[in-house]
Amino acid sequence: MKYELDKESFVKQLKKKVRLHGQQSLYAVSLNDEVINLLDHHHQFTVEEVIDQYELRCEEPAPDFDPDTGLETDLSKQLRFESYDDYEFDDFGLSSLVVESLIAPELMERITTRYNIDKNFESYPGQVLSKMALDTCNASVQRGIAGAQKRFEELTLDSFLAEDITELTTEALRLIYILAGSYALPLTLGSTLIKKGDINLK
Repeated sequence: MKYELDKESFVKQLKKKVRLHGQQSLYAVSLNDEVINLLDHHHQFTVEEVIDQYELRCEEPAPDFDPDTGLETDLSKQLRFESYDDYEFDDFGLSSLVVESLIAPELMERITTRYNIDKNFESYPGQVLSKMALDTCNASVQRGIAGAQKRFEELTLDSFLAEDITELTTEALRLIYILAGSYALPLTLGSTLIKKGDINLK
């Protein structure tokens, strides 16, 4: 994954690889007392929330026994069941490699720059890294949209050598493609384009 348009493909391919390696339980997260798949609902969580759930599942709580029966309570069993078992701990390294295999080196470098301040960054499993990747991609895209908007607003015919209308058109179409994919097209697109090509032809 390198661009915003790759996000859907990234999630789809990651789901396949997660199933292939039997790592579905690592992507099980809790939301409003319901266990859901992080890859299907990644937009509902922050990186910090995913890390919190990961850390919570890393520590198995001590069993809690009913004082009357001496048996472990159902809640205690459930909480201990939600903790990672030995097989899942062993899968952490592989799960991270699975995610990395789908990330372009340029994006991986941005993820590392953004998150390596966290001392545990290199040891996080795939579900955490995947959320970091999606958030980093979103942040990059937002900057790209803002830059495209600014560039489009400032675009004029005299910006190009010999006032080349073909070059103006090519650049305008490139910027429009970026803005259209992000639903950020100006409402007065038509009249704006006419003015950009007309301004210095008088």
